[in-house]
Amino acid sequence: DKIVTLLDALKTDENADSVDTAVQQVSMLKATATHSANSWLEAVLDQYDQVLRGAAQYTLEKQDDFLDLKDEFVQIVMALDDGEQEKKARNFIMECLPVFVYIDEYPHLDGHQNLSILSQHRQNHQLTAEDEGFIKLCKVADIDPSKLQELASDPETRNQLVNRAGAVVTSEIRRLWTDRELKVRFNLDGNFFDTYVSDPTSTYDVEVNLNERSRGFRWFFSFYIT
Repeated sequence: DKIVTLLDALKTDENADSVDTAVQQVSMLKATATHSANSWLEAVLDQYDQVLRGAAQYTLEKQDDFLDLKDEFVQIVMALDDGEQEKKARNFIMECLPVFVYIDEYPHLDGHQNLSILSQHRQNHQLTAEDEGFIKLCKVADIDPSKLQELASDPETRNQLVNRAGAVVTSEIRRLWTDRELKVRFNLDGNFFDTYVSDPTSTYDVEVNLNERSRGFRWFFSFYIT
């Protein structure tokens, strides 16, 4: 681009056609998004010297500037043609890249679970994706849904267990979700187990069921749990 800009600045009425031709030839040396470093190098190695020597005849007034730009271009070509340097560059880039995990859809985690139906599905070996997600949530929260059913006649103990479980998940979510401080609370009402997420404020907690949270948060929460 710098060489093309220099040539355009030196265009006159007398040399316009010749300079335009030189600009086209120099532009062919330009790398594009469709080129890999190797393919671009192969394309220019055999022609860059001739092309730049041809363009030099139109830069007499700015010959020093042109030669500086030519040297800069040649250094880039030579660096790319150095197999050892290329290997070092590739290794450096790979070391800097984060780990990418592609997931086309987040696992569904229902914020309203029926413990009785879950128990039936388990006994019949017919667990749904929602059941499996909830079981994983219980594992992370260190809580046993079967034990919660056994304690149906002891609401105080059940509430203690789910409150502790909510505190466990809240602590971990706050470590990972840095957008704002959140609170996770589990609520038991008979056989129904609900997951609530709230945004604490200075006056009160704005609490909604997990099912009503944004798709982005549900994706994050489900991904963390599973």
